[in-house]
Amino acid sequence: MPKVELHLHLEGTITPRTLLEVAERNGVEIPARDEHGVAQLFKYRNFHEFLTVFMALARALVHRQDFEQAAYELGAQLAAQNIRYAEVMISPVQYLRRELDLDEVVQGAAGGFARARQDYGVQTALAFDFGRQFGVDLAWRVPEIAVRNMPARAVAWSNGGDEAQQPPRPVAEGQPAARPAGA
Repeated sequence: MPKVELHLHLEGTITPRTLLEVAERNGVEIPARDEHGVAQLFKYRNFHEFLTVFMALARALVHRQDFEQAAYELGAQLAAQNIRYAEVMISPVQYLRRELDLDEVVQGAAGGFARARQDYGVQTALAFDFGRQFGVDLAWRVPEIAVRNMPARAVAWSNGGDEAQQPPRPVAEGQPAARPAGA
């Protein structure tokens, strides 16, 4: 039966094998040394553990090709599950904090998804999530990135992250760039 997936995080769908490969290629140390160890990291007891693991593993993604590889492989995984459409979140704030070129990040993911659509027939759209715990100033840049990348099938932004460190209202009130695009 054909299916739809509406809530995936690109960073959280990377296979252990690919994560190890990308981390080694980029010289990034992650808190596991083999596929079994990476798989064990995905067993969290609470949201804080999830965020800690998520951010540690996302550090391995550095270059456009990393995001393209992750997106393409996700497309293959979706096709294997007969998922025909997926909205996939990317978390740009963590890349802003590391001063990566976000247009390269988005275009890498978009390129991987375009190849997956051609090879597997899976349609995808991007949603931009931000960890509000990183502050309002960074969060306010997310809609600008989403709007600028609408041709890459950007469809949404999400006010996510740790509510204990930053409530949603100050972040949501500062989203002027998203309003002209329909937010």
